[in-house]
Amino acid sequence: MNRKKGGLLLIFALAGWLGGCSVSEQEAVELSYEAFLTEFREEPSVPNTEANNIAFYMPRGFDIVEEAEYNLLLQRGEQLFVLFHQPEEPKTSTIHLERDREFERDAVTFQVVETDEYTAYFLIKEEDEEQLHVMTAIGGAKLSTVTTYDSLVKDVEVMMDILLSYEVRTE
Repeated sequence: MNRKKGGLLLIFALAGWLGGCSVSEQEAVELSYEAFLTEFREEPSVPNTEANNIAFYMPRGFDIVEEAEYNLLLQRGEQLFVLFHQPEEPKTSTIHLERDREFERDAVTFQVVETDEYTAYFLIKEEDEEQLHVMTAIGGAKLSTVTTYDSLVKDVEVMMDILLSYEVRTE
């Protein structure tokens, strides 16, 4: 986890050096996509939470506030994160990707990464001038939240940390 923070710290430092004190909205989008990609190169966090026959890493400060068969509502402070999961779907599944293609036209960014091991995507859609709807997914697991440009990179990092640790538990 320290390597991740070190890598993202370097990205923030470079962005700050190049752009003065703040990053533009476009730079925030680019940095958040780089954070999305960087997380795949890191060792996944060890799951520390179980619910609905799945296990995942839940960062400090997060709570499960509601559980449904294929959804978990997570909360950190006032911010909500929805974990949509289809336990029967492999990491190469496109189930969420196909459903979310409808947002592609209006997206600030919509990036798909496909390998032999997984199908993942990263989507940002503006809700209004200050709010962004962010979705990240790997196969049958997807996380969604509403955030701001200022919190975008940090939120993408934590979302990917959760998704990459996601495991289906068989009984």
